[in-house]
Amino acid sequence: MNSSDIKAIMRYVGFLLVAEGILMLSCLVPAFHFSDGTSTDIIWSGCITLAVGLALALSFSKYRSIQDRRCSYLLVVILWVILSIFGSLPFVITGVTNSWTDAFFEIMSGLTSTGATIFEDVESLPSSILLWRSMSQWLGGFGIVLIVLALAAVVAAACDDTSELVKQNVGGKAGEIIIVANKAEWEMKRSSLRMSLNGLWKFHHARNEQQVIPGFESAGYD
Repeated sequence: MNSSDIKAIMRYVGFLLVAEGILMLSCLVPAFHFSDGTSTDIIWSGCITLAVGLALALSFSKYRSIQDRRCSYLLVVILWVILSIFGSLPFVITGVTNSWTDAFFEIMSGLTSTGATIFEDVESLPSSILLWRSMSQWLGGFGIVLIVLALAAVVAAACDDTSELVKQNVGGKAGEIIIVANKAEWEMKRSSLRMSLNGLWKFHHARNEQQVIPGFESAGYD
C-alpha cells in the first residue's frame, strides 16, 4: 500500500461526505416547516460536511487507480468512522447533546442499524434531528451496505493484483449482489446464494405517532 492508494481512498471518502452533507441539508425542510429553530445549525452542519467532502474529492481527483486490493477493507473502516464523525455534527451544533461521545454513539448506532439511543424522550427532539436520525437508520439498515459493497467492488476491480477469486465475484446488475462459489458458477451465471432488491423506496416524516399515515408500510399502499 502506497501513498497514491491512500489518496485515492480519500477521494472516495470525499464523494461520500458530499452525499452526507446533501442529506443533512435536506433536513432543512422540516426545520423550516415546523420552525423548530434548528435551521441555522443544520446549515452549518451540512456546509461543513460538504466543504470537507469537496476539498477531499477535488484535492485527490487525479488519484483514480488503486493498486493494493487490501485498500477495499481500509476503505470500509474509514468510511464508517468518518461518516459517523461528521454525522454527529447536527446533534452537537443544534445542542440536543453537549457530548461528542454521545453524538458519535447516536449516529454510529444509526449507521450500524443497532437501534440504540442516548435520548430518553426521542419524540421531544426537534423535527430536523428526528429526520436526521431516521435517515441514519435508513442508511444503516440498507443504503450504507450497498454503498460500501459497490465501492469495494470498484476498488477490487481497479486493483492490478486482485486475485482471480475476487475478480470472479465482482459483477451483476445494479441493485443485485451475486456471490459465486467457484469459477464454474461464475461462467454459468448461476449462484448458490443470491440477494436481490427490486422496487421503489418510499418514506414519510411524522412528528409524532399520531401523524403516522396508517398502512404506509404495507406493500399495496400508493
